[in-house]
Parts: sequence; structure tokens; C-alpha cells
Amino acid sequence: MSGEADIDVSPGLDVGKGDHHATAVNRAGKMVFDEQLRSALRALKAAWPEG
Repeated sequence: MSGEADIDVSPGLDVGKGDHHATAVNRAGKMVFDEQLRSALRALKAAWPEG
């Protein structure tokens, strides 16, 4: 099991009926991702691909 020391980026997702908003910040607190997404599964998968 990993601890907080292993986390390099923390994602956030605000889910709405029409659109979603995704963000991610790195360990230093710098925003590395900030994008509004359509309310569609394809758009969400494109933002955060598996892997």
C-alpha cells in the first residue's frame, strides 16, 4: 500500500449535469491540469486515460 509520499499529482473532478471541470495539482501545489469537459464518458476518458 502506498502512502502520501508516493503521490505526485492530486486530481479533482467537479461533476455537473451539463459539463464537468477537471483539475490536477502537483506536489508543490502548481496546477498542472485545468479543463472544462463535456458531460460525456468519452471526454472524461480522454482527460484521464488508464495506465
